[in-house]
Amino acid sequence: MAVPAVSHTNAGTTFSLMASSMAFTGMALALFMATRPPFVERLFGGLDRIYQTHRRVGITVLVLILVHYFITPDFKGLSLTGGLNKLAAQAGEYAFYALVVLLVLSIVKIIPKTKTEIPYHFWRLTHRFIGLLFIMVAFHQTFIKRPYDGTAMLATYLNIFAMIGTASYIYTQLFPWLRTRTYEVFDVIRHEGATIVSARPTRRPLRAKPGQFGFFRVNKPGLREPHPFTIAGMDENGAVRFAIKPLGDYTKALRDGIAIGDRLKLEGVWSFQPSSWRQEADLAGRRHWCHAVPCHGGAPEGR
Repeated sequence: MAVPAVSHTNAGTTFSLMASSMAFTGMALALFMATRPPFVERLFGGLDRIYQTHRRVGITVLVLILVHYFITPDFKGLSLTGGLNKLAAQAGEYAFYALVVLLVLSIVKIIPKTKTEIPYHFWRLTHRFIGLLFIMVAFHQTFIKRPYDGTAMLATYLNIFAMIGTASYIYTQLFPWLRTRTYEVFDVIRHEGATIVSARPTRRPLRAKPGQFGFFRVNKPGLREPHPFTIAGMDENGAVRFAIKPLGDYTKALRDGIAIGDRLKLEGVWSFQPSSWRQEADLAGRRHWCHAVPCHGGAPEGR
């Protein structure tokens, strides 16, 4: 997109401004994908692929903001957009350092040259701040000194994505209850390779099919962080069953800690790839959907 006031001889400024605009747009799209809208799920072919794209966008944003930071734009001689220019510059600087830290945490997960893995609950807590940092960046790009006024096409373009990203962040923080139901555990079977958890809805159940998955959390200390699990079976009365492999800290704690009578919150539901499912009959004669292939990354079973 053209930036009219940038000189043809100032290639560095143009490149820096392009990088910052693309980074801002990428952040807004990543926040939008985090709302997990059903039509985007269908477009990508499953929520796991949305997670893969979300991660790639995050890596791209990190590279672009580093480009913008190290190739400093030269707006010398341009008039300020207002008295908030200095504050906008400070907001952009603080947001840059915080974003680099949070994005690196999201990408790396394991501290280099050590076997120390960043705890999921810590990662999830820090990841929530990215939306606040996006709002700081939106303030920065609106009031910082720039080679175009507020009526330029680029300004309108960035303002639209500012609204999309901000609205998406507010939605993810305030309205997850719209797709959440309460269930009560009525059976727990601990096999060597998996824990079978069965739960019935306390009120209205989610509309789900076996083979889809949802995020659930148990109302117990250490089990309150939501994790994604595939629904292994579902009865006509809305009862759901999960077959959970004890692969990580959370699933091992879940295996040891969950009990009959526990309440869990189930949020969802979403699909992976419908083409990867096949219909089979279980030993009891009921029919259910199961994965023909394992999840191909991006949104693995909760660890």
